[in-house]
Amino acid sequence: MDKKHYQQFLDWTLFYRKRISESISGFILYLGIVFFFVFVYDLGFAQNIQGEQYLRNFYRVVKWSLTLFFLGRNILNIFNDSKSLRIKILDFFILLILVFLTQLYSLEGTFNEYLSFLPSYKYFITPIFSLIFFIEFSRNAVSYYSPRLNPALILVLSFVLIVFIGTILLSLPNSAIRPLSFIDTLFTATGAVCVTGLTVIDISQDLTLLGQLVILILIQIGGLGIMTFASFIGFMFSGTNVSFQQRLLLREIANSQRMNDVISAVYKIIAMMLVIEILGALMIYQLVPQTMFDNQFDQIFFSIFHSVSAFCNSGFSNYPEGLQHVDLRFNPFFLLSMSFLIVLGGIGFPIMLNFYEYIQLQVKNIWNYFVHKKRFVHVPYLFNLNSRIILIVTGVLLVVGTLGVFVFEYNGVLREFNFFEKVVVSFFTSATTRTAGFSVIDFSAVHFPTYILVVLLMWIGASPGSTGGGIKTTTFAIMVLNFFTLSKGENYLIIQNRRITPYSINKSFAIVTLSLLLIGLAVSMISYFDPQFSLEQIVFESFSAFSTAGLTQGITKGLSGDSKLVLIVLMLIGRVGAIVFLSAFIRNPRSQLVKYPQQEIQF
Repeated sequence: MDKKHYQQFLDWTLFYRKRISESISGFILYLGIVFFFVFVYDLGFAQNIQGEQYLRNFYRVVKWSLTLFFLGRNILNIFNDSKSLRIKILDFFILLILVFLTQLYSLEGTFNEYLSFLPSYKYFITPIFSLIFFIEFSRNAVSYYSPRLNPALILVLSFVLIVFIGTILLSLPNSAIRPLSFIDTLFTATGAVCVTGLTVIDISQDLTLLGQLVILILIQIGGLGIMTFASFIGFMFSGTNVSFQQRLLLREIANSQRMNDVISAVYKIIAMMLVIEILGALMIYQLVPQTMFDNQFDQIFFSIFHSVSAFCNSGFSNYPEGLQHVDLRFNPFFLLSMSFLIVLGGIGFPIMLNFYEYIQLQVKNIWNYFVHKKRFVHVPYLFNLNSRIILIVTGVLLVVGTLGVFVFEYNGVLREFNFFEKVVVSFFTSATTRTAGFSVIDFSAVHFPTYILVVLLMWIGASPGSTGGGIKTTTFAIMVLNFFTLSKGENYLIIQNRRITPYSINKSFAIVTLSLLLIGLAVSMISYFDPQFSLEQIVFESFSAFSTAGLTQGITKGLSGDSKLVLIVLMLIGRVGAIVFLSAFIRNPRSQLVKYPQQEIQF
């Protein structure tokens, strides 16, 4: 067959090849849904011999089905010139893995000889199946991005979906040591996904290793954002070009200002997160005493759990007593490492990307200077105004918080520490109050000035595009600077030779007002549902929930179910942002083509 007839044959079969490809993708997705429910059942419930046999047969069906589907897809890839080489290689690599599993399971009698370190075959095949199905789901999710979709609604619904899935997983019998009520599992799942740290159960005592793994995964997904992770997988493995509307959606997710940098920004965010968390886990592993653990696995899991929890600003701990344990609270270098992880997670991914660009430029300059004898290239405003505001406000808040706690509590809750430990604990407390949630002091015993300072720091929270909550450092900075601008009678807010847009100013005051209204409403409702607690305790708990700080004065476990529901909603709104939450349910208005006359209002 010559080239002309071959092309005619391909054009004639194009319709059928597309339909077959779509059918294969649909079958894989449906099989993935069934696999998810069966896998959850397998994980969450104890199985007898007959149940194990049924599950083994089911996994065989999944294995052979996936092998046939990916074999067909690879055959279709040969005639599909529109798919990139990267996607063809991925499909072929998945097929090789499935063939390997097929050969492995043909050695039924000698299976343990090859994988004797695994307690069950499920520990090997189910993660592989899960990854394949997740990649397939993400690849198909890319095609559903539409200009009609509201990015804010997608963001809110993604968090609600993960909370729902987390609640189901934590409700499984194998996830908990003792039976947990639905409201408690919902509260815990929400606290993990919203990286709040408030919990009504003891993670170390009430959850099994499976339950703690679920918490760890929820924290990671909640800190990074499920849409960011799914988009990363989807666009990496979809093999399609990213449209302008899809970039608009990802710009909201990645908090990127430049459209061309959206995809690379998502990749860099994933890479930086993994590097920081791995380095953090290594530091924690070296700094915690081995005598705290029964075996090395517990120490490794502790290090990974706390590194992820600190960087994501969640405040969860899987160790009895948490960071209140004597070997941790009197360990200043451990507290400093946790503090730096908290600060890095709290300044936001855009700042990290800005630092990456700065370091990349300096390395390039040094290389060109010594190798190519070229002069240094200066890029003005490499650190944009947003980054400068965040860094300045973060530094000021850390210093003010450290000095405040150190002065107010020197002879208070800090009296059991020596001078150096007091400084470190004050710095740690200043860092953790801004949405991290770890505590080495008793916040119910602090003096009232410290109480006010902690509430203020929790309310301000972290920075935009970070893993934390609160009204954000930029909002607080714009609000304060605008006060001075108005008091001087000036009409415009100027920061470092840059005129701030009226939209930014209006948005900052809207965020502040809405946050106080929501917190006030929550305080009123909790005071009605649980009048036995003091107003001071309820205010502290409400600010902590909205700002996803996770600090408490010890009343969380004693709250009624209605009050827990109030805090659940408050944590969700605080994580996604009050304005984003409202805009998710308000239809985007059409652009106004009519310009109306202005009118000043007297104040």
